[in-house]
Amino acid sequence: MSAEQQATSQLPPVMTAVNRKTPRPAGTHDLRLAVRTNADQGDELSTLLRQRLTLVAQVMVFVCLVQIFAESLGILAQSKVDAFENLRQNPWFAFHVLHMLSYLPPLAWLRWGAVGELAQLRRVEVLIFGVLVGFNCWSTWVIVNSLLDAGAPGGSSWRTALGPWLLIITGYGTLIPNETRRCAVIVGGMATLVVAMLLVALANHGAPALSLFRSALNLSVPITLALAIALVGSHRLERLRQESSLARRMGQYQLLRQIGAGGMGEV
Repeated sequence: MSAEQQATSQLPPVMTAVNRKTPRPAGTHDLRLAVRTNADQGDELSTLLRQRLTLVAQVMVFVCLVQIFAESLGILAQSKVDAFENLRQNPWFAFHVLHMLSYLPPLAWLRWGAVGELAQLRRVEVLIFGVLVGFNCWSTWVIVNSLLDAGAPGGSSWRTALGPWLLIITGYGTLIPNETRRCAVIVGGMATLVVAMLLVALANHGAPALSLFRSALNLSVPITLALAIALVGSHRLERLRQESSLARRMGQYQLLRQIGAGGMGEV
């Protein structure tokens, strides 16, 4: 084997359409293809998941800041004498501050940390949505019980608290790349949690069995719709991701990027 052949055999698995030592017409370009591996597929999914988790965390920090600002204005408008003391003792103000601070560590890691493996990103996903579900459980329980204590009808109570849950369920299914089965388990767990929590709140306030049954039926309609949107969105997102990946493959090779264009076409 010649020295040139030995040097070529040590190169990484990248193909070159034109030998650089061979004269080539002006305006032509090298076509570089890389062998596609399972690691490449994992990197694509990790990149997409990281982008979506960063988006979710940023949106939630912004929402919490808006809620903190609104609570601050409301408290300061009530009493200017003890405004800061009232602000410090307000439970909802503290709730929104703690809620916002909970997203900052995972957001900092997603934005400036080293690129993580898919398993690490899945753990960050559990952390972000665990915080979101946990804080929403507390706020839902407080709001529903407060409305029921004030004599509000059970139907208006659960309708008030159900909106954020529908957004969480549909948002998770349509934003986070997942297998359909995994998405079904997670959003199904969210739906079961919110329905059980609202029914328990109604039962604690003396709602009869018939009223609980009617509430369960009424809850099932929007919850089922949200689940359907989440599952269809998750399936569609995964299929589009796979189709995009297949469109850039040429046999066992994967097209990395367009190098240039010439008289004979694009490379």
